[in-house]
Amino acid sequence: MHTPESEGNGPRPARRHQRYESLPGGAANPLERPSDRLERRLDRVLMAVLAASLPLVAWAGGSTAHAHFEHQRRTQVAERHLVTTELLADARKDGGNPGTRAGAHAPVRWNDRAGVHTAVVPVAAGQQQGTRARVWLDADGKPTSPPATAQSVTVTGIATGMAAAFGASVIVGGTRKGMHWTFDRRRFQQWEREWELVEPRWKRRER
Repeated sequence: MHTPESEGNGPRPARRHQRYESLPGGAANPLERPSDRLERRLDRVLMAVLAASLPLVAWAGGSTAHAHFEHQRRTQVAERHLVTTELLADARKDGGNPGTRAGAHAPVRWNDRAGVHTAVVPVAAGQQQGTRARVWLDADGKPTSPPATAQSVTVTGIATGMAAAFGASVIVGGTRKGMHWTFDRRRFQQWEREWELVEPRWKRRER
């Protein structure tokens, strides 16, 4: 009598090889193989590394980003200054072109020690000719964007820390998946070698 397992090359392993773990209370499982114990221990090590590293990675990434952008913010505050300008024409909507803050721009004029200056700058929509507008200038006296705020620097630092923690979790998760795949592959190969030895005896016993 032939069973389904005796046909062809014998029984095929499941797609995911069964892992045996220790019984509750720490008792040894008689079905547990050395590879199961090693895999379980490595998995616990990776999980411990992940749990310990996430706060550190988040803090390191966030604090580094915060220090970097805070330095930029202070440099901008030191180099940039506000001047009061006069609109030479009504503000015109520009569809929110890159570099504008309010979706409108207008030519403006202002005076300083170097003389009279004019430029086209972003302004609040709806302002009319002759209106006064405050404009930020860089160290060279050219219109520029406002310096970053302390709040935006803090938000950037938090976002960077969270991104760093997520990246660490992806790396550890990928390592765990690769480890399980490697152990399963080796068990499948071992199963194939053992079946090559057992199959002839199996068939002779069924005759």
